Amino acid sequence: MQGASTKRSIGGFPVINCDRHVLAEALRHRLALRRRTILFFANQNFVVECQKIGRRMASRRDVLVVSDGIGAEIGARLVSGRGFVENLNGTDFTPFFFERLGRKLRLFLVGGTPENVEAAARIFAESWSTEVVGTQDGFSLWQDEDAVIERIRDARPDVLIVGMGNPLQERWILDHADRLEVPLAMGVGALFEWLTGAKQRAPQWVRDARMEWAYRLASEPQRLARRYSVGIVHFFLLVAAWGQANFKPEEEPRPVPLPPKHQFDDEREAVPVA
Repeated sequence: MQGASTKRSIGGFPVINCDRHVLAEALRHRLALRRRTILFFANQNFVVECQKIGRRMASRRDVLVVSDGIGAEIGARLVSGRGFVENLNGTDFTPFFFERLGRKLRLFLVGGTPENVEAAARIFAESWSTEVVGTQDGFSLWQDEDAVIERIRDARPDVLIVGMGNPLQERWILDHADRLEVPLAMGVGALFEWLTGAKQRAPQWVRDARMEWAYRLASEPQRLARRYSVGIVHFFLLVAAWGQANFKPEEEPRPVPLPPKHQFDDEREAVPVA
């Protein structure tokens, strides 16, 4: 299904079903045209925690939501009988995207501790064709948000990467997207911690088995116990409720070729070029 795209409704969110190659190419095209894009990754926690801002996302034609994790996969199968082509978690997709670009982009990183965001900036600069034009940790961010927004605007990044967890990162991006004038904003959760080794990812065979959630739970039981118990029940209740309300089998979209100006593009959304 490379080169094709559909959507699946997961807990009220229209989640794009495509592989990483299609998504990377669509983002590359929009960046070239400086079409504003906001990219979110929908895992189980996203669906639960972002319910209150779901309508705000739906009202914006520049927001793209893609699947992330086994929860989204199971939810899609329960609602439509079909899963996703690929797991597009931000931790794996972000490096893949920058590796494929073939040109240097200007990045601004927001989130994490001061040490982690600076360490992540060095990794981005050294590992991929990127120029990090600014960083802002997620703790002092709230002392003067207006000043941070001005710093980002003045730095003129091509990509803004925000790692603050759900729903904080999504709400912050939506609140400020129009003022920031950044062509691509991504909410990436704990990416900075994974990149810098502040948190250890599961071994590759665990990820391949789609069991990374269990590894994370074993590593951080106090922080994640509620997410993977009460949160999972809440998630599947949302999936069932929204699925019953919205899903009609005859309306499930067929896979369609994905030219750059199909579902990822909107001619009206252009970021001013300095």
